[in-house]
Amino acid sequence: MNYAIVFLGGGLGAILRYFIGGIAPLHNKSLWTHTLVANLIAALILGILSGAQIHQKWNVTSTQWLLIATGFCGGLSTFSTFSLEVVQWIQQGKWLFAFGYILLNVVLCTALIAMTHWITSNWA
Repeated sequence: MNYAIVFLGGGLGAILRYFIGGIAPLHNKSLWTHTLVANLIAALILGILSGAQIHQKWNVTSTQWLLIATGFCGGLSTFSTFSLEVVQWIQQGKWLFAFGYILLNVVLCTALIAMTHWITSNWA
C-alpha cells in the first residue's frame, strides 16, 4: 500500500512540475526559472509539513508523509534537472553562473524551510 501512496503523490508532483515548465513567461527551455520555482514550491511544502509536525501543530501520519513529502515533493522537486543545468553551464564555461545558481537554490530553499519552521512554531 505504501508504494501506491508514494506512486500517487509522485505522479501528482510530476504533473505539477510539467505544468510549471509550461507556464508563460517561464516557458522557455533555455531558462532555469521553472526548475527553481518547482524546487521552491517543494521546499515550502516540506517546510510547512515538517515544521507543523515538529512543533506539534498538526499530527502528520506516516501515510500523509509518504503521499506529500516523499511522493508529491519528490515528484515535484527537480534535483536531477538542476544538476544537469549546472553541468551544462560549466561545460559552456559559465562557472560563475553555475555556482551562483547552486547558491541560489541551496540558500533560497533552505531559507524557505527555515522560515516555514519558524512560522509554524508561532501558530496560535
